[in-house]
Amino acid sequence: MLNETKVKDEVSGWAVLSSRSIRADGRNKDLADAVTLLARVVQPPHISELSIHLNHELCPIQIEDYADPDPDGPAYTENPIAYVEATDDRLIVLADRFRGRQYADHLLVYDAVDASLSVVPVLSRINCVPKSHILPVRRRNDSGYALAIMAEDDLYDPVTRSESRWEVLCLWPPPPSSKPLPPLNGSIAPWQVKEPRFPPEKPEIFCEHTTFSFQGQAFWADLGKGLLFCDCEDMLSGGYQVPFRYVPLPSECTSCGECGNIDLTWSRAMSCCDSDWSRRRR
Repeated sequence: MLNETKVKDEVSGWAVLSSRSIRADGRNKDLADAVTLLARVVQPPHISELSIHLNHELCPIQIEDYADPDPDGPAYTENPIAYVEATDDRLIVLADRFRGRQYADHLLVYDAVDASLSVVPVLSRINCVPKSHILPVRRRNDSGYALAIMAEDDLYDPVTRSESRWEVLCLWPPPPSSKPLPPLNGSIAPWQVKEPRFPPEKPEIFCEHTTFSFQGQAFWADLGKGLLFCDCEDMLSGGYQVPFRYVPLPSECTSCGECGNIDLTWSRAMSCCDSDWSRRRR
């Protein structure tokens, strides 16, 4: 993203990531205006750095905003606390908390293609429980993008007066074919959902350990079982139901039932690093 920056301090090497446009709703507009992203990019093996500056005059912090009213408590901070949630195709997604919240309450999305900054509320854990990390996905026909999260929600059947868990694909910004959650389930605005249609061979228990996109396909991987994937166009531009396919891991790579409590991300990873992968899959 060096082409999208201007040098702020030639001595320190920090540069401001310029934002020619800002996307935020009314509740977050003041926050978006107060945020400046800075980067210090160095050549490997050195480590590049990213920093967030918050202008407290534009976005004053009120003590009542804090989860812990004690300024010495662990939730208190005058500066934003953030971490990189996802990166892909010149997109950086940062999860952050600005007002001393216990958990991240906003996502900052910087798009280096058009030098835009978006402030997005995180998906409500009360009304919809995320199962996966955030997956940023580029559109094929333009420079736009969307964020996708696989999540679970309670589906209420008024006939039987019973609840069941169903999986939803949460998207921001929501495409025209997506829908809000049913009224009884609460709101996750500005996010909306689509319904994933899983193949019968998908395991009943599937942990989305990692996500990535490759050659127009979006992937959710269980590091002990296999891959769920769909066409990005179906997700971003198709109908309400999104068809998925499933590819199991080779039998020698699957984890046994006794390994269910082991965090496989400590010893395994998965991503696409070979342009011939799609031909081998067929």
